[in-house]
Amino acid sequence: MIVNKSKYAIIIPEEKTMNISILDNSYDNVLKSAYFVGKTTLKDAYEYLVPIINRFKEQRFTLKSKVYEKLKVDIEKGCIMPPLTIAFKISGSIENAEEYIKSHISEAFVLDGIQRLNTINRVFIENENVSYNIPIYLNILFSDSMDKLLYRMVTLNNGQKPMSTRHQIEILASNLYNFDELPLVIQTEKEQKLNGREELSFTRENIIKAYIAF
Repeated sequence: MIVNKSKYAIIIPEEKTMNISILDNSYDNVLKSAYFVGKTTLKDAYEYLVPIINRFKEQRFTLKSKVYEKLKVDIEKGCIMPPLTIAFKISGSIENAEEYIKSHISEAFVLDGIQRLNTINRVFIENENVSYNIPIYLNILFSDSMDKLLYRMVTLNNGQKPMSTRHQIEILASNLYNFDELPLVIQTEKEQKLNGREELSFTRENIIKAYIAF
């Protein structure tokens, strides 16, 4: 906030940032990555995490399920959800994790919690009376390798509704092949389910398996 010395004060609003506090930190020996546990609010999850749902192109599509309909009702009643997992790909070290998250949240990837964030989005669209201050807990990874993040995403998403084998193949090979250079129409499993299968198109999984077989 800046106030000048003239007769009338001029107030310049401070830039708004995500409300987050770091509760704990550790180190993931498998990913060789810094690991933090953070806490934010339902409102901040809606404003800062919902917009990055689709930033990770390898992430699965949102699901329509009665399970998430019940979660929507529970959120409206003030339930505390399991932690969401987000990640940052960085090179080198950072001095202040909390400040880095606040200023770089738009660059984060959602590794686990897409369905919960999608449900939070529905809550804000359909219910004006929800409590903005419901706590949302976060597991936060800092890694220098996208492959490590892809690996962690696969292991996190083999729970209640496991990823299909096709989707896992697409993810694990996504950094090995440049599909954009092929003179073919290639679709991911997610694209096919969202938009339908294009005529004379191939699935990414089948292209990968054909190349390996060759």
